[in-house]
Amino acid sequence: MSKKSRGVNKKLRKKKTILIVEIIVLAVLCVAAFGSHWLNSKLGLVNYNQTDEDKLITADELNGEESVDLTGKDLIALVGLDRRDGEEHNNSDTMIVCLIDHDNKSIKLASLYRDTYLNIGDGKYTKANAAYAKGGPEQMLTMMNLNFDLNLKQYVTVQFQAVADTVQILGGIDVELSRQEIEVLNGLNNETSRVTGYDYNLLPVPSEEDLPDGQYQMTHLDGSQALSYARIRYTAGNDFRRTARQRVLIQKVLEKMKSAGAGQIDEILDKVLPQIETNISKTKVLSMAKPLISYTISESTGFPFDHYEDDNSKTGLTCVVPVTLESNSVKIHQFLFPDQAYTPSDTVKEYSQTIIDKTGMDESDRPSTPDGGELPWNTDSSASSGADASSAGGSSSGE
Repeated sequence: MSKKSRGVNKKLRKKKTILIVEIIVLAVLCVAAFGSHWLNSKLGLVNYNQTDEDKLITADELNGEESVDLTGKDLIALVGLDRRDGEEHNNSDTMIVCLIDHDNKSIKLASLYRDTYLNIGDGKYTKANAAYAKGGPEQMLTMMNLNFDLNLKQYVTVQFQAVADTVQILGGIDVELSRQEIEVLNGLNNETSRVTGYDYNLLPVPSEEDLPDGQYQMTHLDGSQALSYARIRYTAGNDFRRTARQRVLIQKVLEKMKSAGAGQIDEILDKVLPQIETNISKTKVLSMAKPLISYTISESTGFPFDHYEDDNSKTGLTCVVPVTLESNSVKIHQFLFPDQAYTPSDTVKEYSQTIIDKTGMDESDRPSTPDGGELPWNTDSSASSGADASSAGGSSSGE
């Protein structure tokens, strides 16, 4: 999936890897600090976009049956974009399925790898992140729904600048880093700091003796460095660990914001909310905000769980092939809705068979050793994937 032997100082492609900051997290802290009346006025800064219901298709609508029960739950797509070039639609380089369980007061996050080979609409099979560029939020949501039997209707997009702004105002965050991550982060941050407008600060690189391979040290990151951390891709685990870093950063930001002062929250909202677009109404955000203050991120993961990294030989693309789409659909439902029975729809089976026909990879090619790219130091935390290897594993090709 990734290009080999790329130097850390080489200019990255225009469409940058970015991290999503949840509007719900911001709303929760605002209610705690200022109250709903004040928050109501602030939410006017958000860019509201009414989606075209004729273009947005859910799995239940297409298949004519209820696949999951969302009573007491909200399913939201969190999306990262970079629109500095003025284009109306860009690739959705970060796509996270967020399940808010109001009964259990918990949040689950599942990152869809951006290069996943899927049917993005009209029978076109290519990288998943192209759907947003082709048809906006409606086509992206439809793609996620029909490939995995989901019923996503709500979405939030945010510009990557919002990540740096939030962390900078909060005074930075602390994250465990390996020596290799520090080296790559320093290279990426040269460009990130220039784009975000923040100072370029190099992190000290420990010697191999002080920080051997496989070990980590707690490191303080400013806003630009935190965004660069979320962009790290060309290390062990490639894009699979990049999405894990993004989920770690979401958790770190949430923790830091819970202890932030009123002035910090006010400044964050003034800078961040104008960089957000959503189809979630102001009324619904206000209704969810107060109870969400007690919620925690209980589990997170990345999917497709079983996959193959194609180097152009199977699909003509450097992409992630789900092996198979049908079995991965089962596993994402097991992760999101463990208490609900699920059987893949005929649509998912059809898409899965097409991918098998195009790639020649079927159930017999599923990897025997799962590796979803989780960060070693974070595998035992409450925010790491709660699914076991047999039900939600990854690929041995992720390293």
